[in-house]
Amino acid sequence: MPQRSTSRQTEKEKTKETILDSARALFLQGDFASVTTDAIARQAGVSKGTIFYHFPTKESLAIEVINNSFHQFQQIVSKKEKHLTPTEAARDIIRDSLDFALENIGLTRLLIQVMGRVGEEKTEHLFQQVCEPFLHEFEKLFTKFNVKNPSSKALLLAAMLDGLGIYFYAEAKEKNDKLLQDLTDEIFTLFLGNEGNLQMD
Repeated sequence: MPQRSTSRQTEKEKTKETILDSARALFLQGDFASVTTDAIARQAGVSKGTIFYHFPTKESLAIEVINNSFHQFQQIVSKKEKHLTPTEAARDIIRDSLDFALENIGLTRLLIQVMGRVGEEKTEHLFQQVCEPFLHEFEKLFTKFNVKNPSSKALLLAAMLDGLGIYFYAEAKEKNDKLLQDLTDEIFTLFLGNEGNLQMD
């Protein structure tokens, strides 16, 4: 009996992941309002009832898509911070954040659209779930460089990266390795200097 229960739970988790993957693909391709639960069900090969079993609303499904995407990226950032020198980690995190913004332009659009639909309380909660892990990683990096006011600098860096993400979305920018490298170098120098010494005091 316990084995059967575990098997059912595993199937439920697999179904949920399939729904999330299908929803992510559709949400990132099109406008949130234009993506229907019927379309997500067809893509996932499940019924609409199955979708609503796991997610009470389309908005809640979109929120989990956003959370999962940013959480996966945050895990990558965290691993780099552990296994690289502070300078290497800082450069990689800045570059990877820019890469993420360009490769997930649809995610930026989805985030903006969902935040405009779910109300102030849920918007604040979503913002905390998405942004606070990155702020924590940035703050840890600045602390390793003995930067003054690391939490404030982390907030400024996050705001700059968010702004660039919105710019890439608004301008429909395509990935450009030279642009990304130039931006990485400029942001690193602006915050940490060529030798890791702060330039913003």
